[in-house]
Amino acid sequence: MTNFNYQIQTIHRSKTGLFSDVSNKISYQQEEYFDFFSYPFNIENIEKQIKIKKSSFRNRSILLSVLSKKYENISTTEKVKNNILSLESENTFTICTGHQLCLLTGPLYFVIKILHTIQLCEVAKKHYPQYNFVPIYWMASEDHDFDEISFLHLFKEKIIWEKEVKNRPISHLDNDGINEVIEKCEKLFSTIEGTFFNDLKHLFSSTNYSNSFFEFINVLFSNYGLVILDANDKELKKSALPLFEKEISLSFSNQCVKSQNEELKKKSFSTPVHSREINLFFIENGIRYRIDKIAKNEYVLLNGKEIYQKFSKEELLNEIKLNPEKISPNVVLRPVYQECILPNLLYIGGSNEIQYWLQLKKVFEEIQIPYPLLQIRNSILIIDKNTRKKIEKVGLEINDIFEKKENLIQNIILKNSSTKLDFTTIRKDLNNLKNSISDTIEHYDAGLNSFKESEIHKIEKIVENIEQLLFKKEKSKHENQIQQILDIKNRLFPENSLQERFYNILHFCPNADVHSFLKFLYSEVINVLENDLILCISKDE
Repeated sequence: MTNFNYQIQTIHRSKTGLFSDVSNKISYQQEEYFDFFSYPFNIENIEKQIKIKKSSFRNRSILLSVLSKKYENISTTEKVKNNILSLESENTFTICTGHQLCLLTGPLYFVIKILHTIQLCEVAKKHYPQYNFVPIYWMASEDHDFDEISFLHLFKEKIIWEKEVKNRPISHLDNDGINEVIEKCEKLFSTIEGTFFNDLKHLFSSTNYSNSFFEFINVLFSNYGLVILDANDKELKKSALPLFEKEISLSFSNQCVKSQNEELKKKSFSTPVHSREINLFFIENGIRYRIDKIAKNEYVLLNGKEIYQKFSKEELLNEIKLNPEKISPNVVLRPVYQECILPNLLYIGGSNEIQYWLQLKKVFEEIQIPYPLLQIRNSILIIDKNTRKKIEKVGLEINDIFEKKENLIQNIILKNSSTKLDFTTIRKDLNNLKNSISDTIEHYDAGLNSFKESEIHKIEKIVENIEQLLFKKEKSKHENQIQQILDIKNRLFPENSLQERFYNILHFCPNADVHSFLKFLYSEVINVLENDLILCISKDE
């Protein structure tokens, strides 16, 4: 088992330059924007949410039946089995996160979301031992954007699952080509501890990607009690038919979102999700068609701009009543569908996810389904030993790494220059000279103003050119330090992004020991009551 020797620090998100103002408001100031939330997230408000959900949720038997059937042939832990069985009790509630079925989990934040959700259930149980809390991973198996899930970054490589897919829900994909992806990843490790890659090859040897992914996530997280829900299920959708029927008949969600957007804009909140008149898809023969209303009583299924089929309202309503598995909510109604079928208290997501949830509060109110508590997941930055040593070598403090690289380079050059390159005094003298020239010319002839401005600009340009030339000369003397700064920034913020949004979990796992790394994250790093960015800084042995 691999040991991970890291020191944990935190830094306020606003000091990093990595998070938007809206994201920081959601992380730190939910109380100030009460109208956009059920309650501001805190442990105390979980009990308030329990009382609301307990009085309204009625679908436990359906949920239990669907989960029991799904896990019937899955080898899982007693902890998972007990969590599923506990859902029959009116004192059991869920805390949920969801995500696309990214290739081998995609970027690191995929597992961070899940571990955060699991730990929050444990924290809630300690505060409210009379209740049970079940962590749920919602598989977005109906999503059809294959390009978003078809690659991963590992070390210096971008590994792509080459596959021709068009508008097909992920649940309909086969596993052709994925073995080659696994082998490419495996070849990047000089030594391998355990059977991770062999297990992957076995898990993805079946014909269906969605089923394989389900088993893969179960292998990773079943010891933590995670329950996986693939809500692309006939019985679950049948239980939510009133939601879908109301959307088809009244197009209610679009007006609710528009109204909520106006409220959000008044408080300078972003509105990332584009709502449509009908926020539903229709799945037919493995293709996910968008439902569009083209007249009062006429609907079409669209594949891009191409019309696949037409329905009257009555025909469409009858079709989904007979075949509820064919209806598929889009980004607007997926969260509402989730809250229809789960005894859910709280949703864990990234900042962009939570921002679009804020657009949906009036949709929940209109359909009279409790709006859950919302929390932004932990964000983590991992500073490995080599990177930490580079930071120390160039004379930076850990918090300096969040400065723009141009500022870091300039500061390093000024700090280490053998020649004083500070032009502050020169600029002050230049400003005095400009004032003297202006006073003299205006006293002599105010009509020479344009001439004065032109000549002053020339003087400013001369000083600027001298400064740039000297800085460039000095910069060439520090190429090694500059390259180290660039290496540090590229390592920690690849493509100017958060590291967790770029690299796959394998990137951080010596010898591909994924399970040890998950255990380290869960036991030493994840802290569900921490809003700040969490820094994991490698220590010497």
